[in-house]
Amino acid sequence: MKIAEGIWQQSKEVAAEVPADQHLSNTTAFQYQDGCVTMYLLSISKFRYASDDSFYKLSAKWEGNVLYFRFPNGAWDALATFTNGHFETYGDGMRREYEKVAPEQIVDFNKGILKPDRALFDYSWLDK
Repeated sequence: MKIAEGIWQQSKEVAAEVPADQHLSNTTAFQYQDGCVTMYLLSISKFRYASDDSFYKLSAKWEGNVLYFRFPNGAWDALATFTNGHFETYGDGMRREYEKVAPEQIVDFNKGILKPDRALFDYSWLDK
């Protein structure tokens, strides 16, 4: 979905009716570009792979208007829903909305998503 490409940063969070078992992730910003998502992952097993800065470029896919990303362990997870020109996600009684921003608008702790030469995570170990 070309219209959804770009850098997305949390713009607001408001109370919402959400199933009790639905939780918000710690994702406050991400970049969707060319079928990949670049984002910060809180923790990952160093046994297989670890980036220097905890930001990863991961495979992505769409199911309807929901953007999914593939964890380094191969599991897919919903990142956010694209609706009305922005992304949003729900959990913990809240609705989080992301707005498209320019690179210079990214907060300092998320600037790792801007690294231009970041390689796509190597999932080849999953095939072994």
